Amino acid sequence: MKQSLVKKIALLMCAVMLFCALPLSVSAKAGNVNNNGVAYLSTDSEAQEPEKSEGGVFSVIKEILATVKQVVSALVAYFAADDEDDRTLSESGVIGYLYDPDEKCFYTASDPWQRTVGYNQIFDVVSPTVFIDFDTVRFKFDYAEKNWVIQVWKGQYGLLFYGAEIGIYNKPANRVVQHYDSVSDDERLQMSMDFYEYKKGIIGRAKWKKQFSRPYDYYWWCTGFIPGNRMDEFEKLRVDARITAVDYDMLSALVTAIEKEGIVCQVKGLDVRFTYH
Repeated sequence: MKQSLVKKIALLMCAVMLFCALPLSVSAKAGNVNNNGVAYLSTDSEAQEPEKSEGGVFSVIKEILATVKQVVSALVAYFAADDEDDRTLSESGVIGYLYDPDEKCFYTASDPWQRTVGYNQIFDVVSPTVFIDFDTVRFKFDYAEKNWVIQVWKGQYGLLFYGAEIGIYNKPANRVVQHYDSVSDDERLQMSMDFYEYKKGIIGRAKWKKQFSRPYDYYWWCTGFIPGNRMDEFEKLRVDARITAVDYDMLSALVTAIEKEGIVCQVKGLDVRFTYH
């Protein structure tokens, strides 16, 4: 695939992702504060006390505007390049997405704007309204005085792409509201992800075919997306994951959380391997 074509495809995907992700960012941030700047959104079934937001509604608006400014700046820089060959998808990426020509998949940069949003379960609830739909599983556990969640998604992202994600989030144990922060650089975990699709072969026999891999490295958000539409066919998508715990305390907590969701995992040293399909 020619470099210019790759960039055009990448830009198209960025536009789709922006369309899908910005409403989530805005609604999630706005949903976590009321007019007095008090956070109130929680997906837990038990009634919980509200948690005060540090900056109130004005800080939320400021953060949203900063995100929009970052996106616009990335697009302006992309189109302002004198020579098309000098246009690159930098590490921050155009709207935070890059392209892997070897694996033929798109993925998120290491520090995209989405990192500032964190995670709340309400994101998954409203995502179908912006054409993002998936199967997902959450592994919740406590470690180092924080509540952690490692979540795996597989499914349709917008109308043009499908793929998978593994995200790592945590929050202080005393935070009542169930909103998690993206982990810091020091809290990232080593992991890898292989994405498979159940497809018919040349002679008609169906089998699991690997579509792409994300290399073993430190991540807070490991992602991969490829062109196509697999809406309502999520049972034909599979994620093989490898996650390395920091120590045996985290390993024990993570394995317990995985097995609690009915998933069989293999443990070797501090490595946990499992399949989600």
